[in-house]
Amino acid sequence: MLAGGRSGRRHLLSSARAITAPLSRGTRDRSSGPPAAIKGVIEDAIGKAKEILGIVISHEGLRTEGRAQREKAQAQRNVAKKEAEAEAARAAASAAEARQKASQ
Repeated sequence: MLAGGRSGRRHLLSSARAITAPLSRGTRDRSSGPPAAIKGVIEDAIGKAKEILGIVISHEGLRTEGRAQREKAQAQRNVAKKEAEAEAARAAASAAEARQKASQ
């Protein structure tokens, strides 16, 4: 058990939540592409830290929150990957259209 008992645990919980609060503000307009990939990596690291902290201080709620945050991170990375694939397909289609127009 960590020094400080319950009050120390509360402080750690509030610190863990305070760290993640800025990530959820002001990012709604940048929900895909590279920003989503970066945010996904950050969310994964924070989720892992919460999960480990929950294990260390025996706080199941924090462990669960960390696992959920890591799942969210995986979804954000999937969004970024799909957006990159879609952008590549758009570029290929645009190039094919340009070649077709040039050959006419």
